[in-house]
Amino acid sequence: MAVTEKDFTLSWGDITIGAPNTIAVTRPSSQYSFRFRCEFQGVTVNLTTPELMIVSQDDTRVVFQWTPDESLSLAIPDSVSGTGTLTMTVAYTSRFEQLSNPEFCVKTYDFTAYVPDSMRPSATLTVALYFYAKESSDTGVVFAIAAILMLLTMLINLIADLVGRYFRRKQQ
Repeated sequence: MAVTEKDFTLSWGDITIGAPNTIAVTRPSSQYSFRFRCEFQGVTVNLTTPELMIVSQDDTRVVFQWTPDESLSLAIPDSVSGTGTLTMTVAYTSRFEQLSNPEFCVKTYDFTAYVPDSMRPSATLTVALYFYAKESSDTGVVFAIAAILMLLTMLINLIADLVGRYFRRKQQ
């Protein structure tokens, strides 16, 4: 039976930038190996070590772990996610060099990449109104202070987001 492009499958999900992501590939035999290229929002990256590592393999399956470099997030300065394409090039290696084929087939897969919360700009303002409320019987004043502090927190978060976008654009 002849081996065709359909004999190779890749399974994975959406990815998180800067975090380990799993790519599992099935193949007809261990004579087939793989190269990967990622195109993400205008940035092209050939996946190599140390970002791409083989976690396990046998004759018919290879499991890779890919940790996209955090700099990939610079391609989406005004967003927390973006879409891209992973290209898998399958190579066939034979004992007889004339039968080997470095580009047996090429398959592409779409994906969505997310910027993790730890890389998103944020700010937190925590103020305890408990002591004031305990000593003051004027709940209207306590409510007004709480509303002002909530608006102030929203303003600080907005400023942090804008500053983060500015610096991510500046790094490009």
